[in-house]
Amino acid sequence: MRLAQRLKADGQADLVILGRALLADPAWPLQAAATLKAQNMAWPPQYERSNIF
Repeated sequence: MRLAQRLKADGQADLVILGRALLADPAWPLQAAATLKAQNMAWPPQYERSNIF
């Protein structure tokens, strides 16, 4: 994550893709949101049941 932030801040990248990270851990976005204490996240209706955080 720090590498992605640095690349974006330095203007070396416009977009950072998380493909490999998501393949290795599909729940990573949920864990990141919990770590960052994200609030008021809109969940797609089909995923409401799986909101474990």
